[in-house]
Amino acid sequence: DATMAGDLREGLLGSYAPDYAWTSGDGVPGVEQIFGGHGFQKREVREDHAPIHPSLALLMATSGSTGSPKYVRLTLLNLESNAGSIARYLNISRDDRPVTSLPIHYSYGLSVLNSHLRVGATVLLTSLSVTNRRFWEFFNESCCTSMAGAPYTYEMLRQLRFENMTLPTLRYMTQAGGRLSPE
Repeated sequence: DATMAGDLREGLLGSYAPDYAWTSGDGVPGVEQIFGGHGFQKREVREDHAPIHPSLALLMATSGSTGSPKYVRLTLLNLESNAGSIARYLNISRDDRPVTSLPIHYSYGLSVLNSHLRVGATVLLTSLSVTNRRFWEFFNESCCTSMAGAPYTYEMLRQLRFENMTLPTLRYMTQAGGRLSPE
């Protein structure tokens, strides 16, 4: 999370000493920027640190809504199983074009990315908010077919009068992360 406090981020990177970290590239010590400074960045691996268990692929933070975030250990098999299950259930195909309407560091945002990449679909990346007019221009220009949102996303869309928008390529919308109000 690009908004994570620096001391918390440093503590996590120091404790787990990952080979790679998905970071914002904002001058994190010990991080070499790759891919133009966006996304995965190689870290210096401390020799005095025990190696990460070979089955560990990802530490995914919980929301921390009842205190400090906790980290769930996920294996590559966990990630592949989740992506495959979602792709089958939603009948996702390589013709789908979802937009990143949720952050990738959020489990739901990551599952949208993984499930679509699993079938070879194009994922349309943007950092624009659904409340930004340019997001919807991008949505239509890019022929997006699906969108994911948490309950709060749909509350915002309701305020924007989403039902009046013209989105000819939209095939479906998904929701997770909490109970959606009946309204």
